[in-house]
Amino acid sequence: MAELEKYEAVWKTAGHGTVSVDAGALARHLKRNGETFRILVYLRDFRELLACFILIPGIIFMGMHLELPWSWYLGVPASLWVAGYILYNRPQRGSETLAGSVVECLDTSIQEVRHQIRLLRSVFWWYLLPLDLSCGAFFLHIGWETRQLGWAAVLFTALLMGLLLGVTWVVWKWNQFAVERELEPRLAELESIRNSIINGDDPVSSAPEKAH
Repeated sequence: MAELEKYEAVWKTAGHGTVSVDAGALARHLKRNGETFRILVYLRDFRELLACFILIPGIIFMGMHLELPWSWYLGVPASLWVAGYILYNRPQRGSETLAGSVVECLDTSIQEVRHQIRLLRSVFWWYLLPLDLSCGAFFLHIGWETRQLGWAAVLFTALLMGLLLGVTWVVWKWNQFAVERELEPRLAELESIRNSIINGDDPVSSAPEKAH
């Protein structure tokens, strides 16, 4: 976003004067920046999907060979839910064209960043909770089946549940940190530039670039 900061700095330091910025160059930069953002999101989603599709046969294989209780297999629908949610909410290619205006490019980028913020803010409900329920049910089931061990079974189950909650908190906190450190500043910067264009006195020149 360094290039966007330079454009914004030009507008802010221009005062009440008129400043002309090459609209074509800015639009192309916004498109490149948006493509880079989408690639990063695709790579993140690919890792998550790969983990889910490796986990599902792994759960079935271990359950069959280790003769684990039925609650073990709850990880399969939980993983399918997470994978399906990620696929349904995968980022779409921006609708702007090469001839699209700077504002259209900004609107597309703003919409994409807002969408990612919503996903990460709600990551507990669609990602962590389904996996926690499947793991928690399995841990409690094991605790119930080993109840003849008395307090040892209780303490072991409590330890597993505590570990699960701890991991959940760390993953949730990490996602919120990503929102606050990366996505929200990016959104604020894009919105600031858009407002500068909309409210400014024709700060972006639509004149075509000179051929080199």
